[in-house]
Amino acid sequence: MRIANSISGMERQLLNLLSQASQGSLDSAVRLSTGQRFNRPADGVSGFYEVSRLEDRLNIVESTKKKVTLASNTAAQAQVSLDQVRTQLEVIRTTLLTDTDQELTAAEREASQETIDEAIEAIESISGIKINGRQLLNGDSDFKFSGLDRSQVRRLDVHAARNKTIDATVSTAATQATVTISGVTAATAIDAADEQATVVVDGPRGTGSFEIAASSTYGDWADQVNGISHLTGVVAEFSGGDLLVHSVDYGDKATVDITTTRLDESVDTQTGTGSDAVVSINGLAVSSSQVDGNRVSHNQNGTRFRLEFEEGFQGTISTITIDDSQVQRFQLSTDLHQYSEFTLGSVHSSALGGLSGTLANIKSGGGVSGLDTNTSHALRIVDEALGRLTVLEARADAFADVTVDAAEKLLDGFKTTLDDTIEDVNSIDESEESLVLAKNQSLAANTLSAISILQQQQFGALALLRQISGV
Repeated sequence: MRIANSISGMERQLLNLLSQASQGSLDSAVRLSTGQRFNRPADGVSGFYEVSRLEDRLNIVESTKKKVTLASNTAAQAQVSLDQVRTQLEVIRTTLLTDTDQELTAAEREASQETIDEAIEAIESISGIKINGRQLLNGDSDFKFSGLDRSQVRRLDVHAARNKTIDATVSTAATQATVTISGVTAATAIDAADEQATVVVDGPRGTGSFEIAASSTYGDWADQVNGISHLTGVVAEFSGGDLLVHSVDYGDKATVDITTTRLDESVDTQTGTGSDAVVSINGLAVSSSQVDGNRVSHNQNGTRFRLEFEEGFQGTISTITIDDSQVQRFQLSTDLHQYSEFTLGSVHSSALGGLSGTLANIKSGGGVSGLDTNTSHALRIVDEALGRLTVLEARADAFADVTVDAAEKLLDGFKTTLDDTIEDVNSIDESEESLVLAKNQSLAANTLSAISILQQQQFGALALLRQISGV
């Protein structure tokens, strides 16, 4: 037997085996603790970096999902606010309907006007609320324009603006549906012997009727037509001996039919039809299918907008430049350079309305306040405000229910796929790993025992030599 103070080959093998078993036990313990196969590059370089890549991708998806949640909450709050505006508009409309027959007392009209004013003040308050730190409902977060001439363009709603300039020419102006009745008194249309007749007015917004006496003037006719204009969308005026009856709306969808039925059951019908504008945008003719009266829809090369010309405008508008710097944007994609825009426009009383006017006109002091003979006109304004609100609601719903919902579902799918892939690549079989841990721990214990026995043999041999040598 060779005795030396250096480590023998057997000892070296046992120590290496102990080191391997100890490291194997440690690795298994770590894997069982983390539940992951690759905790460091030493666990497998390609596997470790593949898992790292997938986890980085998952972090981006989860970060984007938080932004989608923010967008969803913003849209939901906007939807609730728009619902509140609709509630107030319905209050105004219901209040106005109580005086369509113009029979309220002065005190009752004063109380009704106060109710209307309170509802309009509530709408103005809603328009100023902040959603996600931004005022979305007063126009501050909408597209801005320079060069827009209000004598040419009544309204411009931009939805997307890759091209930042708008040039437009109206070669033929849109017209209203018009019926002209010549004469001084209603007797030119009603036989005086009949004493009275029933007049039915059929317009673009509905139908209404009234009774008219043969002795009535066309001024009386005009008052009757205007008194039901909220039902028909048709108004009238007496001018120069003629009764001029026309639709509020413009375009070939606007028609006016006036049917007079006398006591002898003879019927007289007069009809008028409007026409759409003929328009070109940025040098290109606009299809008639994209024109409705004075309103033009444009969707080309990433630019989408709806433009409404002022009544009677014909010619070339001043160039309009679009500024999108205030528009609210959300990153709803893992592509860091792709954003979705969310704009609504204003619901302030000065913005809600249409061709008949705005809510500001029916507030106390406005030209259409006070109910009475203004009631039908005021109802037209409220109905147009409700129509405008419907457009804004559709934009909010489209963003929430289409854009945001689609992004949320897509990201949920991405996350599920990444989670499953990481699980497949990086998960461990706990039962199998526990067996490996137990095996390495047993091997380490047996190796330690072998080293101990070997050391005892060495010490025994050394003692024998000392005894032999008499030391």
